[in-house]
Amino acid sequence: MSEVWITFACEDFVNPQTDEADRRLAELVVGNDLVAEFFFSGAKALATHRHRPDVVEYLNDTGMVIGYQGNGHSIHPVIVEYSADKDWEEGVAEARCRETQYLRLDGTLDPVRDGGIELVAEVFGRRPVSCRAPGHGWSPQFLWALREWGVSVFHTVYDLGEYTGFSTNFYLGAFHAPPGSRNRLSLEQWMDDGDAGRFAQDFEALAADYPYRGEKLIFVSFHPCLLVSDVFWDALNYAGGRNPLPPDALVPSPPLSPDVAERRWQTLEDIFAFLGSRSDLEVILPRTLADRYALTPVVLGRDELLRLAVVLVSQERLLLPDYVLVEDRVYSAAEAFDLLCQTLTEYRRTGGLPEQLTTSMARGPADGLLEPPAAGRQDISLERVIDVATGLSAGCVPEAVEGGILPSQFLFLMAEAVMALAERRRLGTVPVPPTANVSSIARRFHADWPLQMRKWPIHDPRLDLDLLTRLATLQFWSYKPAGFPW
Repeated sequence: MSEVWITFACEDFVNPQTDEADRRLAELVVGNDLVAEFFFSGAKALATHRHRPDVVEYLNDTGMVIGYQGNGHSIHPVIVEYSADKDWEEGVAEARCRETQYLRLDGTLDPVRDGGIELVAEVFGRRPVSCRAPGHGWSPQFLWALREWGVSVFHTVYDLGEYTGFSTNFYLGAFHAPPGSRNRLSLEQWMDDGDAGRFAQDFEALAADYPYRGEKLIFVSFHPCLLVSDVFWDALNYAGGRNPLPPDALVPSPPLSPDVAERRWQTLEDIFAFLGSRSDLEVILPRTLADRYALTPVVLGRDELLRLAVVLVSQERLLLPDYVLVEDRVYSAAEAFDLLCQTLTEYRRTGGLPEQLTTSMARGPADGLLEPPAAGRQDISLERVIDVATGLSAGCVPEAVEGGILPSQFLFLMAEAVMALAERRRLGTVPVPPTANVSSIARRFHADWPLQMRKWPIHDPRLDLDLLTRLATLQFWSYKPAGFPW
């Protein structure tokens, strides 16, 4: 059985004709007993509400899913631009403002009026539980802030499966099922040749030879604006990091010829008829995924805590682990750090290892080095490791600990201390391992992510992405694959 997630990026607030395209697409989906997700930005939700309230009503009445696609989609500053020069706390605060307040066409905010996700919820009478970032341009602060408003499923970190090998993942405490280059069927590529049969062949080939481990999720996506014009609305108005001047001087997209428009509609009708006829296909909804992969706290007994320490002590120490697999459970490196820190804190308080602990959502460092500084051998006593662990805050990995030791190095030191306590060994002095503060997955991401961000022609090409890339990379501390056992 394959699961298909059908999505439409309803982003075009410049051309009112796209509202009719959204309506017809919904009718096409309903007519084939399917359900799709329609992603709306705050600006598009307001435009549709003003021009075509019947479209809002139809999407609601037919059970279509409403996803969130940013406040103004392509109005500058976009997500990456407003996050790029900010540290963790500043970036989260900025996202809280920019994704909830009314966004004017010149990019300024009206704090008195609702905008962004609040406006989408107001228009549709329900709050989105999933998000797809415009142009796949996101920041970790943006993802973190959206969790506060009930968004628990992200369709955002493009090609995450290429880094992790899994179709479904956790990152920053939320569930991520992003499309990638090998599990997404973008309907744009079958539009002009009108070959729905080729789509069917490609779909069946993907279902038969799925490229990732875990959930067999196939993404079917489309931009409804391409049923109105060949030219993307934002490429005409917002390319290169600039808003139009004056801000309301928006250029409409040149219309398709009637013949081309009809051919595209006919192709879509054939494609959705094919999808609706498949008995071995299940349409998946974000709410289903949110419930299936809810991050619920896990209670660990003392034996499980010791096994966690044993697994870490036995691992290669040149890189932070991608994730920590302990028998039938999988932990992010941040969860492992938090659990060991709790263990040593409890030992210092009571004089014994805890009988049980409960996992909590933990994020990665708010900043810090990716690689350990070049230095000679450094030693630390395990007694001192316990003292330092006791003073750390719960729920987040620190940027660094005593003496410039990276948190990745300290993770292994805490595991050593727990093992020594369990075995009643003397708390002697041990060398600090030369562990990098990133995993193998994070290293690939760190190299690729800036290149991905620069592919979207809307982004300002002059943008300095160094800080944002480092922050996003460090949040791979919070990564782990979803759906174990796979």
